[in-house]
Amino acid sequence: MYEPPRGLRLALLTVAVSTGMLLAALDASIVGTAMPTVVASLGGLEIFSWVFAGYALVSTTAMPIFGRMSDVYGRKRLYLVGLGLFVVASGLCGASQSMLQLVLFRALQGIGGAAIFALTFAIIGDLYPPERRGYVSGVTSSMWAIASIVGPALGAALTETVGWRWVFFVNLPVSLLPIVSLAILLKEPSRERRQQRVDVAGATTLSAAIVLVLLIAQWGGGSVPWASPQMAGLVAATIALLVLFVRVERRAPLPTIPLELFRRRMFLLGALGSFAFGWAAFTLGAFVPLFVQGALNAGVRGAGVALLAQSLSWSAAATASGALVKPLGYRWMNLIGFGLLLVGYGMMWRLEPGISLTAIIVPMVLLGVGCGLCSTSLLLGMQNSVEQAYLGVATSMAMFFRNVGLAVGVSVLGAVQVARLADRVGGVPPDTGALLLGSVDNPALRAALAGSIHDAWLVAMALVVAGLVAASGMTGWHAQSLPSDTVGPWRRLPRTQNSTTPSS
Repeated sequence: MYEPPRGLRLALLTVAVSTGMLLAALDASIVGTAMPTVVASLGGLEIFSWVFAGYALVSTTAMPIFGRMSDVYGRKRLYLVGLGLFVVASGLCGASQSMLQLVLFRALQGIGGAAIFALTFAIIGDLYPPERRGYVSGVTSSMWAIASIVGPALGAALTETVGWRWVFFVNLPVSLLPIVSLAILLKEPSRERRQQRVDVAGATTLSAAIVLVLLIAQWGGGSVPWASPQMAGLVAATIALLVLFVRVERRAPLPTIPLELFRRRMFLLGALGSFAFGWAAFTLGAFVPLFVQGALNAGVRGAGVALLAQSLSWSAAATASGALVKPLGYRWMNLIGFGLLLVGYGMMWRLEPGISLTAIIVPMVLLGVGCGLCSTSLLLGMQNSVEQAYLGVATSMAMFFRNVGLAVGVSVLGAVQVARLADRVGGVPPDTGALLLGSVDNPALRAALAGSIHDAWLVAMALVVAGLVAASGMTGWHAQSLPSDTVGPWRRLPRTQNSTTPSS
């Protein structure tokens, strides 16, 4: 069989896994545009939010499991199984005859998405040594920004021309490139055969705890009040499951998440930074359109322009960040990134109703550049703080903490915004639908809405400060330069050289 040159093979594999990441990232942005048409076609308005929540819940739960299993059984099979499941579920979503079917098939799609998110950067880590991972990971990370630019427009175009079902069917032909390329070209190094069984107890308790965390984030302040016995029960059950998970992992011969990794300073700080980053960065998509349409009266197109400014700058910064990691190091990359996030949020916080749309462009660009710098450097910091045998779980944990930060952040900031809006108008939160559509003009309500969003952004800024604190403790740009000190109560993980050999 013809064997392409090593350089060409690496290029083709990089394009293949980047295409897989683009597919999964597009799925997160393309579906929202089509949902009003889907609801009109299938009904089920009362459960349509679970089209998004179910996908997020399942994918976040499965990420650490895929990451750990890939370290033991190899990445190729698990990635191809996950991508195949994602494609099959996409076809089932497109063929759905009811909203309940769509919710269930989206949850199935979330399992495949978890494999793509967890293993894409792990495969990149296998293919490239630490000093080259930054360049490639930066390009791959930019797929998120590209998807956020292309997704809404593509979703609208498909829905208006060939129908909403093609929002899902389009994944089928595009997936052929990564499936064929990886099946033929990816050759994994031999792995040590381990006799231990998969950590079923750890995976089960972790999954249950994550489900409860995400349900708390989804329901808190809405269907279940924060100060209620039901919420107290959910929180208590979550804490109990996490305690049980720690006990199980400390005794498991092959744990789902090796707890000793959290004794590594870079791994622990990277996890904290990833949570803060997910909270502060990804919640912008929920509140910027609300501010632009409701407070600035700039309409849907204005909201699209504001988000486009962030997406373009995010994509450019993520692509360039890989080359900047080595000269700047993780500490300064993240200090600059979180610093730009803080400045951008501060500028947004000072915007008042009645200003022009152009005033929001500069802070959105700063926010986008900050997101691009942090997204790549946090991932690389966690990857390069561990040995090759733990690369999969380190990668998946970076994505996991980012997703949990997003889920919890949207819930908390939404609850803050709604409560502060009610306080500012002196009672029950008003119906802002007409204000957002531009059919009425109420300056007092616009001012109240803007103030409530500012209050939510103050909370987000607190998480940015937490990210700055985490970044200040980082050091180095690769594993060999990391300090040997560790923290926490778990046993010391042996320090070995992180010599990553590209698979061939």
